[in-house]
Amino acid sequence: MTAGTLVSQARGDSLALAAAGSWTAEHARTLEPLINAVTRQKAPRNVAVDVARIERIDTYGAWLLERALRAWSTQGCEARLVGL
Repeated sequence: MTAGTLVSQARGDSLALAAAGSWTAEHARTLEPLINAVTRQKAPRNVAVDVARIERIDTYGAWLLERALRAWSTQGCEARLVGL
């Protein structure tokens, strides 16, 4: 199973992210820097994380996504998952 990916596209004051692949603990070394990179940037007004192409997810992967959503929310950003 391929490691998870996270592709971002800025659109004005919004950020669209597309997650794909395997979001599991075995891929933590790949996933952690991806989440850190997008959450350390200045928070946009809106973030949508499309999870439709995630092939496999465990508790660790879900926690990473939740952590990112929480980080954006505490900065006043409207953050949501789409494609469930």
